[in-house]
Amino acid sequence: MWGCAQDGTAPIGAEMADAWGLADSTPGTPNQPPLLVHRVVTALVVLGVAMRVVRYAMRFPLWGDEAALAANFLDRGFVELLGPLQFQQVCPPLFLWIELAIVRLAGYNEYTLRAFPLLCGVASVLLFRHLAGRLLGGVPLVMAVGIFSVSYYPLRHAAEVKPYASDLLASLVLLAVAIAAGQPAPPDADSFRSRQSTRLVRNLIALAVLAPVSLALSHPAVFVAGGVAVALLPTVWRCGTWRVWLAFLIFALATIAAFAGLYWFLLRPQFAGTLQEGVMQVYWDRAFPPLGDAMELVRWLATVHTGQMFAYPLGGAGSGSGAVTFLLVAVCVVYWCRRGDWRLLLFCLAPFALTMAAAAMRRYPYGGFARTAQHVAPVICLMSGVGLARLVSRLRNSAVRRCVVGGAIACLAVLGVGQAGRDIMRPYRTEHDRDVREFAQRFWTTAAADAELACAYTDLKQGFFRTTYLWRGIAQYLCNQRIYSPPGRVSGRPPRWGAVSERRPLRCVVFSRPGLSRDQQAFDDWLRAMQQRFRLARVDRFDFDKPHDHGPPDRERIEVYEFFAPRADTPAIPLAN
Repeated sequence: MWGCAQDGTAPIGAEMADAWGLADSTPGTPNQPPLLVHRVVTALVVLGVAMRVVRYAMRFPLWGDEAALAANFLDRGFVELLGPLQFQQVCPPLFLWIELAIVRLAGYNEYTLRAFPLLCGVASVLLFRHLAGRLLGGVPLVMAVGIFSVSYYPLRHAAEVKPYASDLLASLVLLAVAIAAGQPAPPDADSFRSRQSTRLVRNLIALAVLAPVSLALSHPAVFVAGGVAVALLPTVWRCGTWRVWLAFLIFALATIAAFAGLYWFLLRPQFAGTLQEGVMQVYWDRAFPPLGDAMELVRWLATVHTGQMFAYPLGGAGSGSGAVTFLLVAVCVVYWCRRGDWRLLLFCLAPFALTMAAAAMRRYPYGGFARTAQHVAPVICLMSGVGLARLVSRLRNSAVRRCVVGGAIACLAVLGVGQAGRDIMRPYRTEHDRDVREFAQRFWTTAAADAELACAYTDLKQGFFRTTYLWRGIAQYLCNQRIYSPPGRVSGRPPRWGAVSERRPLRCVVFSRPGLSRDQQAFDDWLRAMQQRFRLARVDRFDFDKPHDHGPPDRERIEVYEFFAPRADTPAIPLAN
């Protein structure tokens, strides 16, 4: 059951450890992992944790999607976060509340915004090692843990202000408890059936508590919880006691109630908000199956299962990593079918089926993007590790097998160290992110030394901006403004009008998107009012080209209007709405 032998003691791959030269030389410990395996796995876990800490420490500038969510923590309270979010964001409530609590307690900056994702990322590495250790042994364990620890997407999302790292952690928590529920009690124990029933009841109640929390932390956790329920059903049926059935019913009802409440009161309004502009519908369209055309559906299935969704450990849609990993997963499926591990196969594949069903209803993307599939990343890494080990085991020469295993471990280690080195040498996702942050660092610190500073949006309350998805660049601007403003500066407070003089000008910042509409009349009225009161000395324009995958780069513009001393011949007039 769950990949164990009939006696419940030998995980997958443990029986082949000696053939690879990885058997434990310590006598009297037949059920312990080989010593070398334990050491290699521990080293890979340490490497995975270190990679995540290094990337976090590099303090990458916020990129567009991060900032679009992080901008919602600038001025909103806990209750306001339960409504539709700015910039067409959809995010689970518990993640939002944890993020807001951290930034309110420790300040608003890249470190505090990413502290919780980092915690989720580190915990995921440790929990995956525990989960894999319950199912695998020998080289399959080494390969699975190595692939997961150094994979690009879990590493990247552990240092991003998005709920993808919590998607991964929530999935692992549910899977780990389900594994404990499905594994049999020791066969030499007294009252085997009673002990098995007690263990199953205890873990089902744990799932009933953890499932609602997981759903509040991660939207796709509902697919994992549903898959766990499907996979545990044969075990529940086999035990057949009323206590087990009652615990299973409590788990199922808790999951359904939590999902229904979250969907109706929180997710549905957020999702409706993403449809207002229509951009997200087009963006996610390639992640929904084309059900009306059989040949197109076949091509779509081939594309999504060889693209980003399966691109572990290298990442990237066009790197070939997805195709190789999918083949390894297919090898694992064949291997488990031949072993008769049907329940383990159901346990791993059920979340995929439920996610596909949601995609068919156009309610959640399937494939296309690795970040929205982090809930199945543990299963992909686990099965690809088994598949890789299975291929190596087919080599007849034991010396060649050992060399191949050693080479694979070395490649994983080099990949992990190389990614950490890349993050140190290039601590930003794109040059655009680096440049817009450098502008904020220069303007809100250096320019504040000899001038009064103001933001037309936050300080002067002007309404000629848009906070839609296409204008999400303003989210980066606003987040960087909050992070790099001087400690004593309060966002939303107007400048000291009386301090503006010939020697101390007023520098006012305006964000814009050339080519996209804004309320031009409101902008013209504001600028005319400013010029009636102050002398406009100069206008500096800073253009930033933002690359993306959907066409030519977007151009974002930050304008700095510098005004000198007030005009003496005009009365004071209001400058803010």
